Amino acid sequence: MKNYSVKVVDDFSAAHFIPEITEGLHGHNFKVVVKVFGNLNENFMVLDFRDIETVLGEICSEMDHKIIVPKKSKNITLKTKEESIDLVLSDKRYRFPKKDVVLLPIESNTTELIAFYIHSRLKEKIKGKIKVTVTEKENYSAGIVG
Repeated sequence: MKNYSVKVVDDFSAAHFIPEITEGLHGHNFKVVVKVFGNLNENFMVLDFRDIETVLGEICSEMDHKIIVPKKSKNITLKTKEESIDLVLSDKRYRFPKKDVVLLPIESNTTELIAFYIHSRLKEKIKGKIKVTVTEKENYSAGIVG
């Protein structure tokens, strides 16, 4: 039996920083490429593109125009208030409006772990082998397959 794949692309713009190297807050226009591998179903498709597009669109929308904060980081102290999130990283202190922040259940917000997060969210709704590649600029990307 042949193994096929389908590909869907989406994007989001977000700010992030890498706490482990005390990298400053900066932003990217992230591009996300998702490939799903498998055999053809009764409709002669691996999966309907729209099914992947819907799930990926929800994930990307949650991060679009947000500040990505890794909730599990050992290097960040977080205090959530009624309308804001206070963040302490080394000698830097930030206060962001709560609506502008997305707290991800990851240890760091490297491109690799952002790809991991997207991959794990996709796996909740899509069966099969999935490859996620996240590009932060033309020559920098990271991904996960499984």
